[in-house]
Amino acid sequence: MKQKLLFLGDLIYDYDFIAEDIERLSSWIKENNFLSVVNLEGGIVQNLSCPISKRGPNLASSLTAITVLKKLNVGMVCLANNHIMDFGKEGLQDTIALLKENNIPYVGAGLSLSEALAPSILNIDGQQVAFLNFGWNLEETVYATDKSAGCAPRIDEIIQNQIQKAKQDGSNVCVCMHWGFEYNRYPLPIDIKLAQHMIDCGAELVIGHHPHCIQPKQIYNDKHIYYSLGNFYFASGRKDYDKIFNEKIPNQSDYGIMVEWNCATSEFNEHAICFNHDKEESERLEYIDKSILKDISNVNYSSNAYIKNVRQNKKNINPILRGNKKLDGVKIKMLLSFYRLKAIAKLILKRKK
Repeated sequence: MKQKLLFLGDLIYDYDFIAEDIERLSSWIKENNFLSVVNLEGGIVQNLSCPISKRGPNLASSLTAITVLKKLNVGMVCLANNHIMDFGKEGLQDTIALLKENNIPYVGAGLSLSEALAPSILNIDGQQVAFLNFGWNLEETVYATDKSAGCAPRIDEIIQNQIQKAKQDGSNVCVCMHWGFEYNRYPLPIDIKLAQHMIDCGAELVIGHHPHCIQPKQIYNDKHIYYSLGNFYFASGRKDYDKIFNEKIPNQSDYGIMVEWNCATSEFNEHAICFNHDKEESERLEYIDKSILKDISNVNYSSNAYIKNVRQNKKNINPILRGNKKLDGVKIKMLLSFYRLKAIAKLILKRKK
């Protein structure tokens, strides 16, 4: 049986045991000869005593996560996200050391910018695939620099250059993005514009993570874009993602998509996973409801109708960034001011206690 890639969503594993639902997912993955690609949402960190200061929570996986990665037959770990630096440079160093020690390839972060930008190459049944991975600092991804650890930055010119470099040796280039705002069911216009530009630059496939819910797919110039795969497995935190959307299926954050890619034939297939609150288990679904994974291939993302759709299907106060640099800049400044005021209010309340 020829091997195929299986793209998974966000993963945190903070248990110190192997859960039964992981064993079942492991069996299915191995039976189908999938090689998995996953976004590791935070490092594998033992020393949790020195979290960095940030808006969001500080997340990390336990050492058992290494065993889980092996059980899921993970062949590539994406590290460019807003939690990989939650325990500083040391947390990233420890994570990279563990992945190297266990021969698990990774991409998207490093102790310098050049390390973070470096593509990671896999050979799948004679097809060479170059993986690139970038994160977004507006959502607290820490960017690497020439002298500091962090993630590959979402900077359009850098992304374009890296795709073109990776394409030079004949690789199929897959770009994994940690982008968008949380709890947005539709991608921002700036994300759609960037995704299409990446395809134009030579990317074969674009995979998105971060929003904690599934976003639509799109076929652009015969190439596939999946804007967000949603959560794959958040271990003890699965119950916490309980936003209710005004949709046919309201608990959208319980769902994730697993994308199967046959590199040789360019065929795709999608599978769904869902957290069952009653059983407290994640289950693979035999059927994907069209209301969960929508297709926006023929949608005009600049239209007022699309913007209205974005606005009505988000559970966050974030602005809708449309690609007008001046206007988007004003919106971002207002958002950051809101975050600062919120942090001050939180500090005042804490002192009163």
